[in-house]
Amino acid sequence: MDAATAGTEALFRVRAPADRLAAFNAALPNRMAYKHAHSRQNPEKDWGQNTLSAVRFALYVLNQQYTGSRHFTPANTLVIASSVSNGGGAALAAAEQDTEGLIDGVAVSEPNAQPRPTPGVQIRQGSATVPVSGLPLIDYFTLAALYQPCALLSSRTGLSMDPAFWPAAYTTSAQQRCTGLAERGLVTGDTVAAQADSAWDVLLAHGWTPESAFLQQSHFRLATNAIAVTYANALGRFGALDDLCGYSFANTDASGLPIAQSATTQAGLFASGNGIPPTSGVNIVYDGSVGGPRLDFLSTSPSTGRADFGLDGALCLRALATGRDAVSGAALSGDAAVAAARVKLGVAQVQLGARLHGKPTVIVAGRSDSLLPVNHAARAFFARNQRVEPGSPTRYIEVTHGQHFDAFMSYGPALGYDTRFIPLHVYFNAAMDAVWAHLTTGAPLPGSQVVHTVPRASSSTPLSGQNVPPIAASPAPGAQIVFDGHTLVVPD
Repeated sequence: MDAATAGTEALFRVRAPADRLAAFNAALPNRMAYKHAHSRQNPEKDWGQNTLSAVRFALYVLNQQYTGSRHFTPANTLVIASSVSNGGGAALAAAEQDTEGLIDGVAVSEPNAQPRPTPGVQIRQGSATVPVSGLPLIDYFTLAALYQPCALLSSRTGLSMDPAFWPAAYTTSAQQRCTGLAERGLVTGDTVAAQADSAWDVLLAHGWTPESAFLQQSHFRLATNAIAVTYANALGRFGALDDLCGYSFANTDASGLPIAQSATTQAGLFASGNGIPPTSGVNIVYDGSVGGPRLDFLSTSPSTGRADFGLDGALCLRALATGRDAVSGAALSGDAAVAAARVKLGVAQVQLGARLHGKPTVIVAGRSDSLLPVNHAARAFFARNQRVEPGSPTRYIEVTHGQHFDAFMSYGPALGYDTRFIPLHVYFNAAMDAVWAHLTTGAPLPGSQVVHTVPRASSSTPLSGQNVPPIAASPAPGAQIVFDGHTLVVPD
């Protein structure tokens, strides 16, 4: 069904004057708009309320289904807000915003939680103090979009992708990204190897854990630019016709040129698409590329004349996130400053206070998470919760060798995940069980702790308790995560 047929029933449509829409389509044909990126609603700000509405609706449906047998209310119905990643952030937001007693407990894994700044609080892993923590998602993703393609060449991270996922041309583009960064003084070194090490040092200095090194390449290939582009649009409430930083969405051919979407692809998008391109054949296109619009991974920057993953676009996104020129550091002016202010306002609307009103909560995260680095998400949220809500029954379980995408382990030797990481979902299930037991039997929640895991020798080796040991009810002193009012201490 097209938008005209759907009318007011359409969940999302591009709203623009007909002449402007026609001009855009003539200049950039075959483009796609996405609700998350282009609805102009900054939907993340409503995730908590959306989740609370879902609880109310669930109670309504139960009462409709079981009319006469009992009446389901928040007082007699146990509700655990539970999900992963964006859903985990939504669950935490809902618990924070719950004024009706709808939610009894929370169990989340690798949550996209963006806490408000908490001055005076720091994080320490082992004996090393984390240089920066609690950055907003758009800050650290635009930093990654800029530096990650160079950093992944560092000998300390290593090329991790099978040639089917990482063609030789991409390695050349990564090398040329290093060159472009060096020319602008953003990395140091006279060789690509030295520049790549410098880029990796930048990421470490901005809160990535050393344990996430191996994941830099696969995450840049599959996620980083997608999230930087879509969240910049969403937070600033930009529309598809704004072509923010020269990025748009379209199906592309083998050479990276935008093409019309087939009816078959379009018919399956709702079922198979995740809402954040690249997905189901829809890719990110850099419209500013030399020679005309091209798939972002095959694009050439005007300022360098090189195929470098669109360095100019990455610099633009970074400036939007910080309000400053990504090279000179000077404050933006004119339209660029206005756009950055819109993004800044959007960030403030999605940040969380981390006050969970005494709801029993277990947060799980993988130390190796390169998508939502623990120092900016799970660790930072937990530290703020402990600061603003002393005595809170919130527990934080950090799992070594755990990362964001368990599904990548199914690639086995192709990605190398199978011998380096363990499935984090095991501990998400354990967190739900722990909160359930606490709410139904009064069993104590496990103490905050690091769970030390052991990856398998190969993906053909069955998982055992040695690989994924249980969360300890009472962790040993060397595994305990503690907060002293100012510092969150996480053991190595």
